[in-house]
Amino acid sequence: MSLSTDPRHSMSDNPLSANRSGEFSHGPEPLGLAAIGSDEVVEEFADVARREYLASGIRVALHPRLDLSTEPRWARIIQTFGEDARLTGRLGAAYVRGFQGRALGPDSAATMVKHFPGGGPQKDGLAPHCADGREQVDPGGQFEHHLTPFVEVLEAGAAQVMPYYGMPVGAEYEEVGFAFNKGVVTGLLRERLGFDGIVCTDFGVVTGPVHPA
Repeated sequence: MSLSTDPRHSMSDNPLSANRSGEFSHGPEPLGLAAIGSDEVVEEFADVARREYLASGIRVALHPRLDLSTEPRWARIIQTFGEDARLTGRLGAAYVRGFQGRALGPDSAATMVKHFPGGGPQKDGLAPHCADGREQVDPGGQFEHHLTPFVEVLEAGAAQVMPYYGMPVGAEYEEVGFAFNKGVVTGLLRERLGFDGIVCTDFGVVTGPVHPA
């Protein structure tokens, strides 16, 4: 069994937007790291987080998020590196190196990059966690633009990948949720990009939100 967590090093006390850092070190959200724009700073930040994760028994980081913030109404922009695909790829690769090292080993915390193949362009900015936000569109035919950061970060050795809740609309792929989409997971991720690591569905993708009675 491996313990995993979403990011825990931001300053937020709002459980609806980010996990509280608690006793972990405080640092900027990914959007703040993108504003700094330094590979070295991002890798150093990730290395500090890695050491704290290992000391806590956490071996899998459910991040970095490589989604591009091209839809200004989307509520998760603060958790991204912004809208620049090249910057996101570069900083995402540095993030992976900080957590995993140059190769995955006993001193690594494995990274799970998300949300493949790019979860930013949600129709009307809605959240695909809910049924009315399941449609993911790519205005201007920019599917490949949103895929760009994943190409670079997978080349950096990211160990795991998480597809998003949504489904592609108007792309060349079947309009089926990414987690179940053979053309995306097998054809694109496995065959075209050559990824042979772990693919993990987003949490609750089958059951949806579960509310207590």
